[in-house]
Amino acid sequence: MESTTKFMLKHFSNAIIEMDVPGLIIILNIAYGWGSPYAIAPLAIGVVALAFFVYYESHLATSPVVPFKLFKSRNFSSLCYRRTILLYFERCILF
Repeated sequence: MESTTKFMLKHFSNAIIEMDVPGLIIILNIAYGWGSPYAIAPLAIGVVALAFFVYYESHLATSPVVPFKLFKSRNFSSLCYRRTILLYFERCILF
């Protein structure tokens, strides 16, 4: 019985993680449409937060989570790009 509960909790937490910003944007798009401020605001906030993260990590952080000097390596950059594309197409196929 306990293993079933752990299994259900694990899948529920994974579903919550998967329905973060992209899920919110899709739900708001269905409810209000793409032109609505409710659908555009999460996208704008995400872009600003990403820009702040990159600036903070590259200029202000003493021990950054992502060392940006790694992206100077062609192999590392292409690996990141390919992995991103692969994940995108996996999500498209699943849904």
